[in-house]
Amino acid sequence: MHPEPRYFYDIPANPVPLEEAHVPAYSIGDRVTQSQFGDGTIMMANDRHTVIEFDEHGSRMFSTPLVRLAPSSTVAPPKPVRTRRKTAARAQAK
Repeated sequence: MHPEPRYFYDIPANPVPLEEAHVPAYSIGDRVTQSQFGDGTIMMANDRHTVIEFDEHGSRMFSTPLVRLAPSSTVAPPKPVRTRRKTAARAQAK
């Protein structure tokens, strides 16, 4: 019997092959909830990484085989409209 790993570098690089890992299929735009960050929208997902834009915590990247997500029925909050900077005032200052 092997002792339990004590340090990060003792953990095998790929303990479970990605083909065998249970990875739920979420597509871009799906609303999900995560226990620590709350509700968010899937921005990018593949077999290795999932990027989620959370409503209150911004964008976060997770390891797809390790992240635990649940479907969410909440609606995404409206994004604030960003206005362009005014360059006329800066041009006059020169």
